Amino acid sequence: MSVFMLILVGGLLLAVLAALAAGLWQMAHEGEGRRKKSNKMMQWRIYLQGALILLLALMALFK
Repeated sequence: MSVFMLILVGGLLLAVLAALAAGLWQMAHEGEGRRKKSNKMMQWRIYLQGALILLLALMALFK
């Protein structure tokens, strides 16, 4: 497994964690604008998780 792929996986993991933390932070505060931003951050979290799963599947397939 190349170092580039490991760095990419680590970066995606950190991005998922950051999106989750930002979404939870926005959810903890009141306001309509924050509610919409929280929803958008949680959508980004789902997209990033999908990308991470796809990358892991490709790594397992070509191992």
